[in-house]
Amino acid sequence: MIEPRRNNKSFLSHEKTAALPYEFYAKTYRTKSGEVEIGQTVFNHCLIVGRVAEELMRRHEVILSQKMYPEGSELVAASHDIGKISPTFQKKLLKATGIYSDNDYPMLARFNTVLERNWTGHAGVSQVALEAAGVGDLISDIGGQHHGYSPQVSMYRADAEVFGGQSWQEARENLLRKLRNSFATPWPTIERVEQARLLAGLTTVADWIGSGDIFDDPTIDWKPLVSIAVDQAGFVPPEYKPGLSFSNVFGQGFTAYPVQEKFIRQVSGPGVYILEAPMGMGKTEAALYAAYQLLCQRQASGIYFALPTQLTSNKIYQRFNAFLRT
Repeated sequence: MIEPRRNNKSFLSHEKTAALPYEFYAKTYRTKSGEVEIGQTVFNHCLIVGRVAEELMRRHEVILSQKMYPEGSELVAASHDIGKISPTFQKKLLKATGIYSDNDYPMLARFNTVLERNWTGHAGVSQVALEAAGVGDLISDIGGQHHGYSPQVSMYRADAEVFGGQSWQEARENLLRKLRNSFATPWPTIERVEQARLLAGLTTVADWIGSGDIFDDPTIDWKPLVSIAVDQAGFVPPEYKPGLSFSNVFGQGFTAYPVQEKFIRQVSGPGVYILEAPMGMGKTEAALYAAYQLLCQRQASGIYFALPTQLTSNKIYQRFNAFLRT
């Protein structure tokens, strides 16, 4: 790989030729001295995002079954930015560094970067490229949606001239093969739309974390930074005080009513449990203590309260914070 340097007009090999670049770049970054430099390659950025997705899934494996995140989900996240292998994006990136001129990059000269808005930028290219590569409609949709919305690209083909033609599509598909080899996993089978939406969320969050400034400098080894970046994004599992009694949690003098004790004994693992009792019998405390036990056993990873009004929600919030403190 040719080292990316400011004012190094040879970091792309297509100068004066019709050849494609040795490398395609995904990022720029600002150095400590304030200069804008070429950053991570598309390949490295995609690898980073895929590894971040792996780490996110690993941290939630207590409740996220294989049916929710099928085998190969990290490959979907990794493939999100293959659309950056397009002449308009590469030209835009070069211009951002101040090293671009039509004379030095004649292969890019005829491409108008303003037109990117017609296909929603590189995300639109990702969608049509993935579709043409035959990875599946839902996966190609996920690639297109990684900025949070679906690009309007139904009128474009992956080998369209505005995307660089067939040679650039071949470069995008070559990157997909490299990614698949790196992750050593097949493309996943997505069984339903809801699963695709979950995977789209994973891809978007992984891209957000993987685009953080911790990964900016391409000369620094990014692999040890993946878990640090996920930590910094707040995806850190909490630690719980084990072995607390009902009185420890809710205050001395509070002992469980028989109905509460019976309910708590029933909650031994994931499932749907219903407790019906008159007002004042401690249904909330029974539910919280049962949830506390499952959290300590790593059979659950969080608590969600659904209530009918803002007033009741505010009241529960106060009680829930007291519960969390203990």
